[in-house]
Amino acid sequence: LMKRNQRLEREIDRGVFLLREDDGLDIRKAAFVLMSSVLARAPRLLDVSAYTELLASGLTDDTEVRVLAQLGLIDILRSPYALGVLPCLGKIVEALTQVLSTKVKENAVVQEIERHEESLRGALRVVYAMEQFPAVSGEPSFVGLMNDVVKTPAIEGRYEKLHEQANPTESGDS
Repeated sequence: LMKRNQRLEREIDRGVFLLREDDGLDIRKAAFVLMSSVLARAPRLLDVSAYTELLASGLTDDTEVRVLAQLGLIDILRSPYALGVLPCLGKIVEALTQVLSTKVKENAVVQEIERHEESLRGALRVVYAMEQFPAVSGEPSFVGLMNDVVKTPAIEGRYEKLHEQANPTESGDS
């Protein structure tokens, strides 16, 4: 239920426009919300490694699912079950790299630009949560993400701004 299913997608011809309709989107969103509730209320019932793998696949899904996957990963990283992220770290880093490396089309409309910016902010919030977890922050794949993607000129300023917002006392007189 939490993975994209091509059989539930269809194209609709609207004259000049060809729209893609995803009939599984609402089901995937509901599944991510449900699993987040399980993590919050009954985490022992959850296979955190399997859930983390599904969250990793959600990081490259539709924008609405991506936001839920990002929030789910942050919740896991802040929980006592954060070690469940380690088996899927490579997939998570790959998905975050893909999101952070995506460029907006030159002819993008304002709504597409806003969605892209929100995706970047969400991905950077996940990176920040991962950086706060020592078992992840020292892993070579995460270090590579930080060096190759996050510390590029296009992303670094955004990440520093997020870091300052999360730690307002550190940005003062350091």
